[in-house]
Amino acid sequence: MQNRLRAAVSEWLDIVKTDVLSYSKVEIEKAMQFDSIRLLSDVWNKHDLSRLSGMSWETCLHDYLYKAIAPIDVRAVNQRTGATSLDYFSHKEDGLRVIAVGGNSMSRGITLEGLCVTYFYRRSQMYDTLLQMGRWFGYRPNYEDLCRIWLSEDAVDWYGYITRAANELKLEIAKMKNANQTPREFGLKVRQDPDYALLATARNKMRTATTMTRPVTVSGRLLETPRLKKAKNILESNERVFRAFVKKLPEIGQRVKMPRCEYFWKGVPKLEVSQLLLDFETHLWHLAFNGRGLSEYIEKSMDDTPWDVALMISGDGDPLPGGLACGDTLLSIDHTESRKVKVEDDSILINDTKVRVGSGGCAAIGLTPEQIDEIKKAYAEERRAEGKPVGNVPDGRYLIADRAPILMLHIINVKTVRPEEAKSECPNFLYALGVGFPDNGDSTKSATYVVNLVELRNWIDFNEDYDE
Repeated sequence: MQNRLRAAVSEWLDIVKTDVLSYSKVEIEKAMQFDSIRLLSDVWNKHDLSRLSGMSWETCLHDYLYKAIAPIDVRAVNQRTGATSLDYFSHKEDGLRVIAVGGNSMSRGITLEGLCVTYFYRRSQMYDTLLQMGRWFGYRPNYEDLCRIWLSEDAVDWYGYITRAANELKLEIAKMKNANQTPREFGLKVRQDPDYALLATARNKMRTATTMTRPVTVSGRLLETPRLKKAKNILESNERVFRAFVKKLPEIGQRVKMPRCEYFWKGVPKLEVSQLLLDFETHLWHLAFNGRGLSEYIEKSMDDTPWDVALMISGDGDPLPGGLACGDTLLSIDHTESRKVKVEDDSILINDTKVRVGSGGCAAIGLTPEQIDEIKKAYAEERRAEGKPVGNVPDGRYLIADRAPILMLHIINVKTVRPEEAKSECPNFLYALGVGFPDNGDSTKSATYVVNLVELRNWIDFNEDYDE
């Protein structure tokens, strides 16, 4: 196949060379009557090469084009010909101008010097195979106008997806390094989306990796981050991410007055919330809140309804020193949320064993007083009909279908630490999140990852109960 394609390309190239040699010096109107020259002119105009090169198409055709294309040769690169078909060493002075036609051999370490145009067609389903071919996409700065890559629309989507998966893996590796852990201790994972018929690598290379689907139930639920990683660098990173989000809120949302919440913004785009959840790191043992899975759900499965954002400052904790930057202003945080925490080997559990961050009923923020009263009345009637005490309304009841999804930003003032000797391992202030999803009847969405056995062991911990 490669030899047949080489012959077809060579035949076409000979026609172009002959036409340019024969007619490049004649009047431009006559030269443009020939298909090959007219085609080259169309390419010249399409890419605005008169502006980029500083010369007209007529000057290029008359004075330079044949000289440039005459040395071009078409060569097949495969197991039979090998790298000898690309003898750059013998063309040190004048350069080797070649159209190389090949398959596997060209993807296995052969360097095409000065490569500027690629027609790439590779229907592999493996990340690693496609990424190996990704070296076609490299070029030096200031040469962008000379480089062109032609590939199918499917391949464009594949490379976009693999790039996101590779970037996530790089972040995982950086986190492993910052935690001073090895892959035996940390557990790495690679995103694998069921919407793409792609695999991280061939199944016979997976070894200890396995595929696991993590369901993320969201509809009508308030999900929070009560368990955080104890590592100092991760807590500091979460604080930076939290503060950066608050700082840009005036740009991405509109601040409004709201009962029970002094700092409240409406109209925040979902992608801003999605990115925050992706950047904010929580402990894997808390299966109810999976930042990456929730981020993916918001980005891919939710409509573009803007989010509400509430900064929770109604607790009885100490003031936050220095406040929070919000655009060009400084928010005074006079009250934070006071909580007991439990410090374990690698995690900090906010609110001790209650597996909650916010106070009960915080999901009501963003609703009108009339809506809140109606929800409380309906809940009380339902409990009485069941012969049960009324008690407090669960947060999930406030996540009604016709409200906006809500993001809650919590600043936790650590008051009591258990065990007491662990006080030095926990900062005075922690940063946590809560996300409330309206009840739309769509109860479960899944994100899929390829994980190794270490990561799998990290996930399998079912000691938590969801506390409404």
